[in-house]
Amino acid sequence: MSTPLLLGRPRSLSSSQEQCLKDMWAAVFILFSTVEPINGEHNNIFTDKKDLRKHKLKLAALLNKKSAVVVDPAQDKYSLTKDMRDDLANKDPKDLRAAFWNFVKLENPDTWLLRFLRARKWDVHRAFVMLLSTIHWRTSEMCYPKVDRLAAEGEEYFFLNNDEEFIKQLQSGKAFMYGSDKEGRPLSYIKPRLHFPAHQSLETMQKFTSFYMETAIFFLNDYVDQGCMVVDITGFSLANLDLPVAKFMIKCLETYYPECLGICLIHNAPWWFQGIWNIIKGLLDPEFASKLHFTRTTADLEKFISADQLIQEFGGNNQFVYTYVDPVAGENNLMKETQQRDAILAERDERITKLERTTQSWIAADENDDQDKLKEQRYELMKQFREDYFRFDPYIRARSLYDRTGAINVEAASYLNTGGSKTSSAEIQ
Repeated sequence: MSTPLLLGRPRSLSSSQEQCLKDMWAAVFILFSTVEPINGEHNNIFTDKKDLRKHKLKLAALLNKKSAVVVDPAQDKYSLTKDMRDDLANKDPKDLRAAFWNFVKLENPDTWLLRFLRARKWDVHRAFVMLLSTIHWRTSEMCYPKVDRLAAEGEEYFFLNNDEEFIKQLQSGKAFMYGSDKEGRPLSYIKPRLHFPAHQSLETMQKFTSFYMETAIFFLNDYVDQGCMVVDITGFSLANLDLPVAKFMIKCLETYYPECLGICLIHNAPWWFQGIWNIIKGLLDPEFASKLHFTRTTADLEKFISADQLIQEFGGNNQFVYTYVDPVAGENNLMKETQQRDAILAERDERITKLERTTQSWIAADENDDQDKLKEQRYELMKQFREDYFRFDPYIRARSLYDRTGAINVEAASYLNTGGSKTSSAEIQ
């Protein structure tokens, strides 16, 4: 049975939402300086210098660090505007472009831009500030130091370097993915009772949280573009309370991976947890807070998760028990094949350039042009872009637990869901 896509997604945009997406892309292209010729050929967008000047003026509020238009400080609790200005002043456009496409990975880039737009209620200015802040974090601020490197080197890196703190996070079972809810969204289980602040540094938890989020992206696609999280408060005590980690997780979900969380079920909280909840709730954006629901019983959970998907620990019928599987010798050997990797990456860059040019044509086209044809061209390129990613994924990303257990299946994940079923991009088994 075919189920329609949720609103505000790549294939279900209103005319005003589509215009917001075009404006967002136009801002991105000006940021990357791709309005200039590429490989000696001029792009399709802004072929007239007056047109380019007009569009630059329109987007001055987004791109000019000296602009009088700024985000209201009351709406900028993470100082995102400062991050944007720092990047505009100090980063090479080529580096910003590379960071953007590394961030997109296998997903439809429209999906990511729409997440930022939905998170900022279709305010293009605020959404663009948020996107640039995310790029800033991924390239400058992350303690590892870069999220892309964290994802690329993966679990094997921490075993080879005897990083016991990080390895214990993987083995503990305090956070893992398994199954899906009734909406087909991949399930994450978080168990705060297994976390003790004194047992690892904040830096380790930031690395672990970021790595977890980067891995979770592989279970999303155009149709299933959000996850479901179960936070199990059973057995939780003040010895487990770690507000700095909670704040970082909230910032990731609100700002760096916006709209990736569809619903969060806070399960079996004791009466005294209300005081802690009042503190945490004060840290949350109201829109984000609306996604949080309290559950007490198995019946409460089964309103969102079917019994065959809910693990037995929570009263369901699924017998899954989390067990960490160590990296296997040789599993990342393809990452050493640098010549083959570089050849595939060159093909991907050509695909990106073609996708950028087609997108620029779509932006520049007026109402009299064949918009539907351009949309379909873009969509086909998006599908090819995703499929291409999985050809070179083994050359650039170390295998994770979910690769070793078959939950992330490169061949299965190369399918871009068009809404015909509620299948995630990789089945969590």
